[in-house]
Amino acid sequence: MDALTAMGQRCLRALGVLLLCWSGALLAQPLRAELAGATQALDRARIAELAGGTRSLTVLEPHEDRERSYVGASMQSLLQALYGDAWRRAGAVQFECADGYRALVDPARLLAHPALLAWESGDGAPFTLRNRTQNDELVTLGPYYLVWDNLAAPELRARGASDWPYQVVGIALVEVDTLLPKVLPPEGADAAVQRGFAAFRSHCLTCHSVNGQGGAKAPELNYPASVTEYLAPGWLRRWILEPTAIRHATTMPGLPPELPGREAVAADIERYLQAMAAHKQRP
Repeated sequence: MDALTAMGQRCLRALGVLLLCWSGALLAQPLRAELAGATQALDRARIAELAGGTRSLTVLEPHEDRERSYVGASMQSLLQALYGDAWRRAGAVQFECADGYRALVDPARLLAHPALLAWESGDGAPFTLRNRTQNDELVTLGPYYLVWDNLAAPELRARGASDWPYQVVGIALVEVDTLLPKVLPPEGADAAVQRGFAAFRSHCLTCHSVNGQGGAKAPELNYPASVTEYLAPGWLRRWILEPTAIRHATTMPGLPPELPGREAVAADIERYLQAMAAHKQRP
């Protein structure tokens, strides 16, 4: 074995150890719950106690397109224990993730569909998955992962994986207008822009930011230059629908294939971004 090969193998082993340590530290991280401006750190035992015990749930895993089972606590019961009825009236429940993903889940969806805040696989398998929506990227799911009882709920399956945040490290009740004022459509925006904002909030804002507000997992889309200004007409919509048809090995997922009227949804998202290009605000 030559010196270069040996050095390469040592680097790979060191990287493996580093990733293992990072994964272990992440899994041990408590959940931060924002309560009236204060932060409460919750470990698994406390979460289970607040939610009335541990349970398991079998779901159709949208990241892998197969059935999987998970163990955790009822998300609705945990929210009720932490916030009382206030969570039902909130603008959104925010799930903050270690990788920069930031999901804003409508309380109405949580009221309509049971969900589980999971911390391990139900079959004893590693708490990881191969994210088929992101080029089969291997991801650690812990410390917590929001999963939905979707086997008998086609409307949940049609939404894809946008409301399935993993690596959850914090939750809070938020009002979108207050939390993210710089992403709101311009005053007087037409119906297409308003629809585009609603779709962008559900499918894009979790990873991307506009004027510095939103997710921190993927690039800013409006400041200092709007994505609509440096992509030729037509390409942005194609990128939203089928990113892998444009860039090899990209980890950006397209709009869910099961989403009704997905081409019209992509057009509305493009219309929203075009409107925001005239309303840049410094982050």
